[in-house]
Amino acid sequence: MVRLLVIDDIPDARALLRIALGRFGRYEVVDEADNAETGIELAYRLQPDGIILDVLLPGMSGIDALPPLLEAAPNAKVVLWSSTANATGDRAVELGAVGYVDKLEGVDPLVRLLDEVFPE
Repeated sequence: MVRLLVIDDIPDARALLRIALGRFGRYEVVDEADNAETGIELAYRLQPDGIILDVLLPGMSGIDALPPLLEAAPNAKVVLWSSTANATGDRAVELGAVGYVDKLEGVDPLVRLLDEVFPE
């Protein structure tokens, strides 16, 4: 199982990911955070395999959270999943994210990227 942490301030987005990823049988959302600070604490404690990160978060943005997230969980692969991914994705990759998907494209492109990042 690929253990994922989801950091997104929209409860429906987190629920959608939990349900959608659960149907594949190889992804498990081990926890969720609605802000970057809590996400960093959870990353440190849980050491997930992957982190799905939104950009637009209350307080610290997802882009600003990337370096401390990678410090907290150095083996985690961070994927940006945000409605601003096309505008901020390249910067996220520069900071250590493995890729990005625009939320408006839906969950399927996110799953394809996760499948590339975590091959069976």
